[in-house]
Amino acid sequence: MLDTLRAHLGAAGLSDKEANMYLALLQLGSATPNVLAHKTGLNRSTACLILSSLQKHGLVSSVEEGWESFLDWS
Repeated sequence: MLDTLRAHLGAAGLSDKEANMYLALLQLGSATPNVLAHKTGLNRSTACLILSSLQKHGLVSSVEEGWESFLDWS
């Protein structure tokens, strides 16, 4: 099932890393960039770049709580 979703996300124009990050966020519901980086096996700076791209696509949003930012799928 994840492979099918990944293929659809790719057909919609997302890169493999963007699709993997989006699927990880779907599984978690909401998470910090650090958690998402760990789950996807990416370093934090790459994860933040990908999350920024997903925000530009309107697929995720961020919420600041205290000193941490949480991301959520839209």
